[in-house]
Amino acid sequence: MKNIISVVILQAMLFASTAYSGSVNFTNDFPFKYAVGNVTVYSDISEEFSKIHGEHCLKVWRLYSKMFARTPGKSIELFYTKNQKRYDEVLKRYPTIVLKGARQVTVNWTGDHSQWFIVPYTEPDFGTQLHEISHYFMYFTYPKVYEYPWFCEGSAMYFESGYIDRADNLVVEKPFESLHGMFIDWRSKNGLVPLKKLVYMPQKEFYSGEFYKHYSQSMMLYYYLMRNHAGVMDRLMAEINRGKISQNGQIVDFIIKNTGRDLPQIEKEYVK
Repeated sequence: MKNIISVVILQAMLFASTAYSGSVNFTNDFPFKYAVGNVTVYSDISEEFSKIHGEHCLKVWRLYSKMFARTPGKSIELFYTKNQKRYDEVLKRYPTIVLKGARQVTVNWTGDHSQWFIVPYTEPDFGTQLHEISHYFMYFTYPKVYEYPWFCEGSAMYFESGYIDRADNLVVEKPFESLHGMFIDWRSKNGLVPLKKLVYMPQKEFYSGEFYKHYSQSMMLYYYLMRNHAGVMDRLMAEINRGKISQNGQIVDFIIKNTGRDLPQIEKEYVK
């Protein structure tokens, strides 16, 4: 089972002040460039790899630009490598929280746009774009999202579970297979984290210990809400985009009030 979880909370993402990392010219190490719209992809893999990932990233940007009120700058750069030494050198400059067995990705905020550095875990690696870029859009729209990560990680795993169709819509037919399997296994052993604890689990605890469990449950909770209460989730995102909701407690309260279910009821339904 391939583990694809990554954490990009990074110093670069938590730049509440005007400070930022700046940028370095890496283009000589990534010879295959493809630019389309406001997206530029560099890779040391192939011209075709850069092209298909650039075109897909533009779709991702357009999708999230419609979904979220604020964009993380006006452009984006992605650097793909299969050279572990090269990635490790970048990681030293732009560190992130590294989880054992997770995919390898880090990001730098230049002051006006983000630069992503990625070791692809599969080809094409569209899932990493859907997951990681959603974090930046979410963070710019709802800066306190990482205080209690279930919402940002649940939504990102939900997005990653899907694909963008020809009409540029996100289609999610089923939850991400590997994490769904973990969820089913923990459920069979009565090992799931209680929902009340999950939705109020602070950042440090969420990304430590049995973090795969936290990811899988957050994904399944978000999947349940989108499947069974899509209208509520649409209204929730509208309130977040308007700045009416800016705290985790408000999100939880909104879901309870508008689904007509308390947390114990939601827990019974989403774990089925």
